[in-house]
Amino acid sequence: MKKRHHFNPVLHLQHFAGAEPKGQVWTYDKTTGDMRSAIPEQTAVETNFYSVERDDGSMDTTIEDYLADVEGKAAPVYDGLLQGTTPTGQPRADFAQFLALMYVRTPAMRRMAGNVVGREIQS
Repeated sequence: MKKRHHFNPVLHLQHFAGAEPKGQVWTYDKTTGDMRSAIPEQTAVETNFYSVERDDGSMDTTIEDYLADVEGKAAPVYDGLLQGTTPTGQPRADFAQFLALMYVRTPAMRRMAGNVVGREIQS
C-alpha cells in the first residue's frame, strides 16, 4: 500500500532537476524562508496525504491510486510535448486531466476546500 503521496507529481518535478546538486530540485519554504534541495522522489511528498482512514484504522488509498493512473496516462503525452508533439484526441484529454489535477491536489487547495466546507456548515 502506497503511503508516500506527492502533491507535486514526480513526473513533473523530474524536469526541474538541476546540475548542482545533480538530479535534485530546489524547494523554497515561504513560511520559514528555508531552502533545500532533494531528489524529486523526496520533494513535495507527505505520508498518507490522499488517504482516508477507514473505521477499522486501515487507510483507503483509492485517491492516490486514481492519481497514479492519471499520471501514467499523462507521462507519454508529457514526453511528447517536450519533443514538440501536440496531442490530439484522448491523449490530449488525458493530459488536460493531469493538469487540472495538478492544480487542485496541493495542500493550499486542500485548505481552501476545507475553509469553504467549514463556511457552508456554519451557514
